[in-house]
Amino acid sequence: MAGFKMSKAKGYIREMSFEDLDAVLKIEEECFKVPWTRNMFLGIMSTPNSRSIVYEIDKIIGYGIAILHKDTVHIANVAVRKEHRYRGIGSEILSYLLHFGVSLDKKKAVLEVRPSNLPAIFLYEKFGFYKAGIEKWYYPDGEDAVIMVKEI
Repeated sequence: MAGFKMSKAKGYIREMSFEDLDAVLKIEEECFKVPWTRNMFLGIMSTPNSRSIVYEIDKIIGYGIAILHKDTVHIANVAVRKEHRYRGIGSEILSYLLHFGVSLDKKKAVLEVRPSNLPAIFLYEKFGFYKAGIEKWYYPDGEDAVIMVKEI
């Protein structure tokens, strides 16, 4: 898919390229307590059952990753640089990834989120995700994950 023009923030979404990884890793380190490594991104990007995208205005300010499983699209990551949050960019990235799942006839979307990440939980609930369970000790630092699901 070529650049997917968005409205609110005047940016666009496109496929993530290997050349984008330095910028994406900076966002990853800024946003997450335990950031993914370059090799983790390379592994996901090399998998045919995934979609890795970036959100760009003048530079990359956000990204998203979805992985396909049977009838499910797994939202693996959505991240936006701190200075660009609360402008609808995370919503646009999530919407794109959900539409990607729908376009491939997936029946549900699932994701994990830290219970301490209230802004992300609010975003997911706004999209109709519901809390389906807790995965104990999910994150490398020992924090649990809230499992959230949405029928699509």
